[in-house]
Amino acid sequence: MIKTEKQTATNSEIGRTQLKRIIGAALGIIVGLWIALSSPFPGLEANAMQVLGITTFAVIFWAFGVIPDMITALLMNVLFVLIVKIPFATAFGGFSNSALWLVLAAMLFSAALNSTGLIRRFSLWMLKVLPGTYFGQLLGLYLTGFVVIGPMVPSAVAKVSIPTPFALGVARSMGLEDGSRGAAGLSLGVFISSAVLGGIAFMTGMAPNIAYIGALSADVKQQITWSGWLAAGLPIALLIGIVMFLILWLYFGKGVKAVSKEQVYSQLAELGPMTTKEKVSGVIILATFILWIMGSYIGVGATEAALVAMAALFLANIVSNKDLAGVSWSVWIYLGLILNIGADMTQVGVDKWLNTILGPLLVPLINNTLVFVMALTLVITVIRLIIPSQVTSGVLILVVLAPILANIGFNPFIVVIIMAAVSNHWLMPYLNVPYLAQYSMLDGKGHTHVQARILSVIYLGLCLIGIIMSLPLWKMLGLLN
Repeated sequence: MIKTEKQTATNSEIGRTQLKRIIGAALGIIVGLWIALSSPFPGLEANAMQVLGITTFAVIFWAFGVIPDMITALLMNVLFVLIVKIPFATAFGGFSNSALWLVLAAMLFSAALNSTGLIRRFSLWMLKVLPGTYFGQLLGLYLTGFVVIGPMVPSAVAKVSIPTPFALGVARSMGLEDGSRGAAGLSLGVFISSAVLGGIAFMTGMAPNIAYIGALSADVKQQITWSGWLAAGLPIALLIGIVMFLILWLYFGKGVKAVSKEQVYSQLAELGPMTTKEKVSGVIILATFILWIMGSYIGVGATEAALVAMAALFLANIVSNKDLAGVSWSVWIYLGLILNIGADMTQVGVDKWLNTILGPLLVPLINNTLVFVMALTLVITVIRLIIPSQVTSGVLILVVLAPILANIGFNPFIVVIIMAAVSNHWLMPYLNVPYLAQYSMLDGKGHTHVQARILSVIYLGLCLIGIIMSLPLWKMLGLLN
């Protein structure tokens, strides 16, 4: 049988991937063993070297994608228990982290919104009330992604799978050809608003945010509230959102004519009146948002409020056991497995050693906050290019930096906000799961990688500007001394 060019390219890609995994496996095992069996560095014991070796082994496996991230994390924790003799309750203590249970509750919120059709109704309402021009429909998709999907749907794939069909429908109703510049603007608008901006502005905007918080010490973690995150992150999200919207409207929407909204009306008609389940789930989720915003004033934590809401959704029969099958359990387990890396390092004194080594180097940078945030932005961008997993790269950076920064008067929460913004870039497609998911869904009907990459470069520049502009606000909020 004669192979097509596509089959040949696919086989070549598979071959390169397998070679990369083999190299990564060999490198991870060799370097990990070398570090673990080396003479301890000054200030460390043999068990600390073992932790560093096992962690290095895991980082290399993550970077090369040797095996699924969750399995690598599981191996790392098992090795901590078997070889380093770290107590099981410490190594697997991430599963008692409140942040992990907030992720689970948020995932079930997403299931409730999808199963009842409430989020689809909200999206259609948004498109209905705004003008039929490119500006109006792009704004409708944008607001749906940012305001509706952004804070309520942490699942990477769900964030784009919900609004992307609407973007395609709007593009076709406007007479735009698949893959045209106008269609590309609408698909990119959906991606940026739902998968990017929400993760910066809202603590529950993406699962990695919760993992970042979970990696912090208990005293820092207690200071972070849903409303506090909103106050610190919203200015950056607004700057990026407004500039990106103007680019999408003025460049991608140039020359596109207004359209009738008959398709929106017909889809709303198909939905019919709001069902009881939609109304009840809407009330429960609205009440949860109010508790998240007011929680710091009434003494109710975000996780507690979310778990009560989760129980209410089950009792009201809005979600059931079958909805649990739709939860991304591999992601949830993976988060639980890596959330306690910091505690593992503390158990053997690695945190104090890193503080001794890196503290003196960071103090001069901290004294010049502007230089520090610029350097941190660059470091996060580069590390994300090396370690594809947003969660893994972010948690590792926080495990190293957070204790040191806390000791010299720099609130690690700022690093979390910067991480949420900068690490969410899509310079390379494989770095951003929502981007890849949407691109696969579009199948050439929306934007190209080149169009998206140009916007990603602009995005990183806007991140840096937004971070610098937020410094006075963060000082006013008491996050900077």
